[in-house]
Amino acid sequence: ASDLARIAAFVEANRASLPQHIFATDTLPQHPRTDATRARVRELTRLSVREAGHWRNAIARRVWARHAPSVPYLTFEDVAADRGRDAHLDLAHYCIDTPPFETTLALLLTAVVAHVEGEGARQPAPRLSV
Repeated sequence: ASDLARIAAFVEANRASLPQHIFATDTLPQHPRTDATRARVRELTRLSVREAGHWRNAIARRVWARHAPSVPYLTFEDVAADRGRDAHLDLAHYCIDTPPFETTLALLLTAVVAHVEGEGARQPAPRLSV
């Protein structure tokens, strides 16, 4: 989390010299396959059972909100959470030739376009859903 905090603080402090559109996004949720793995993730992250597969996003959202509040955070975890059974998944990502990856990518790109086009109204980054 400390590396992410440094990146977020750098982005916030240097917004004027960086590209106009910068987004932070969720990562794909992890899907631990065994109870022992789920228990270890909970122990290390101190997150609830529900959050255990989403620990990276839970931490990242807090870091970006605290250190770079001007950066829109695109949340797509709800869409991706149940898609693991439809993909070649290695606990950390979908292979790029699967329908869940295509859906996730399409949603992210749609959210970016919607945010950029609605920029005049200063709308918050949209939550993604299908």
